[in-house]
Amino acid sequence: MIFETLATRLGGSAFLAGVKYLYGRLVPHRIKAKKTPRNFFEHIGPGVSKEFVVASLGPPHRQCEEIWQYNFGDALAQIEFYVDGAARSVALAITNDSPKQGFKLPTLEVPLGKLTFNEFLVCPEGHFRYRSTLRTCELLYEVKFPPSWTSNHYTFGALCVLTPGALAESAFNTQLAEANASSAAKDVRVNWIGLSNSSEELWFDWSIALPVSA
Repeated sequence: MIFETLATRLGGSAFLAGVKYLYGRLVPHRIKAKKTPRNFFEHIGPGVSKEFVVASLGPPHRQCEEIWQYNFGDALAQIEFYVDGAARSVALAITNDSPKQGFKLPTLEVPLGKLTFNEFLVCPEGHFRYRSTLRTCELLYEVKFPPSWTSNHYTFGALCVLTPGALAESAFNTQLAEANASSAAKDVRVNWIGLSNSSEELWFDWSIALPVSA
């Protein structure tokens, strides 16, 4: 069993930071070269408040309604909020400039950056699947942990984008993936992970990884 208890790790993420929220909606901010915390998921998770996110990460680099995005110097982050201000989902993606040691994960000993789908090939708890759009193809491993909880839905993704950008590359056989996703997953690198307290399908918006001129 590769998973470990998350209750103590994510429980503290919902504390308010006590910092007044000054960000104007839909007002663009200049992207800064701030580095992503290596233990990102120990502090930022489902249920965290907007105020806490601003205090921890700064104002979002891009905002579309209740979805906030960050393009740091070494990773990409996406946080989707409910209308009451609590986070519904949190996602982190590695880039071409992500650190070799990767980012700590609350569920695994292997960090994001070194993680492949091999970690899940013999796990009965979740399932693999394939999805695609006009500009992307993607392998996913989705699991809920612990199984008896109604929250903590995990999405591990290998996202391939036709348009070059900062997102770290991940490749697999798309024809095999359409026929049998788990068979195509061997040795495939996971380039993003999302945590959610909803069973709703989770997408990572890859466009934040595109060059500014794109």
